[in-house]
Amino acid sequence: MYLRSGFLSEAYDVFNELSVHDIVSWTVLIAGYAQSGYSKEALQSFEQMQLRGFWPDATIYSSTLKACSNMNALGKGQELHTQIVKYGLLEHDVIVGTALISMYAKCGMLIDAEDVFVKLPECNVISWNALVAGYAQIADNEAALYCFQCMEDVGASPDIVTFLCLSRVCGSLGAAYNGLWLHGEIVKRWILDHNTALAGSALVDMYANCCMLEVAKNVLQKLQRDIVSWNALMAGYAHLGDFEHIVDCLKKLIEENLNPDPFTLSIVLNTCNHAGLIEEGQVVFESMFRGFCITPSFDHYIIMVDLFGRAGLLDWAGCLFEVMPFGLTLTMCHSLLGACHKWENLQLGRWAYEHAVQLDGLDAGAHISMSNIYLTVNTGG
Repeated sequence: MYLRSGFLSEAYDVFNELSVHDIVSWTVLIAGYAQSGYSKEALQSFEQMQLRGFWPDATIYSSTLKACSNMNALGKGQELHTQIVKYGLLEHDVIVGTALISMYAKCGMLIDAEDVFVKLPECNVISWNALVAGYAQIADNEAALYCFQCMEDVGASPDIVTFLCLSRVCGSLGAAYNGLWLHGEIVKRWILDHNTALAGSALVDMYANCCMLEVAKNVLQKLQRDIVSWNALMAGYAHLGDFEHIVDCLKKLIEENLNPDPFTLSIVLNTCNHAGLIEEGQVVFESMFRGFCITPSFDHYIIMVDLFGRAGLLDWAGCLFEVMPFGLTLTMCHSLLGACHKWENLQLGRWAYEHAVQLDGLDAGAHISMSNIYLTVNTGG
């Protein structure tokens, strides 16, 4: 409970107050850490447990492997793999085998993941999904689709997770034909009826990535829409630079009593930035404070600085630096230096350069940019 709520120290205090620590309490602690994203703490607890004389079982190994996956801790994962094989757990436990597949897949080691997969005593849909997700992650989309066909051939029944992975594959391929086939499979298997929000949003995202915006829009209209599905459609329009349709989507989702989230407004602001729509970008940015009660993030400020910089409104960009509730970063300094070079603004360029050097005195990019500004100003462009 404490870990799910983010109370890390409280969870550890409760554990320490137990009169007896047994394998069950260690299992709960390590699994809780791993599932709640406290991967470093999960690995530390795993080590402490062994130092206190407890030996891990398949469940603990599975949780610890999840922590390795989250941290891309391949070396530690390989060490656990050696132990698992040594104690014969892989031959009898498909859960720990699946955790190994997932760990190797997330670390980009698909050959090792495949090797574990073929040695499992049996393969369930979770094992197959781990492999499909691994192929999708490294953009080996043909292998992911082939893996799905193998599932079908051996009689394994794909579930919603399988189809979510495949929808990302078809979207990244821009494979309209495969996407239409996948949509048909989802409908045929009643997955859309039982997982409407998840499957529907995935289809909208897939069609949007394939630039089939009308189909994506039609799918969206048949859903019980949420902000995730609207964001997927808006991201598709943003890819085409279609600001009018993005604004139309924004109006419609507000009419449906949905609140834009930070990602929604990032989509709108990015489109304004790339299209050079200064006034529109200002209106959206100001609406975050006044209309939507959203505190702009670091990324929102970066977009606005870039928008003003591209348009030559360098004083406005400088004002944003003064009022934003974040410290300057090298990314921001480089963005401003690039704009100062373009618009030959020596004064603001020096200001950005000095801040960049304070952050990293060895930053070659800042030195080169400042030299270019001097050269441009002195030679008159």
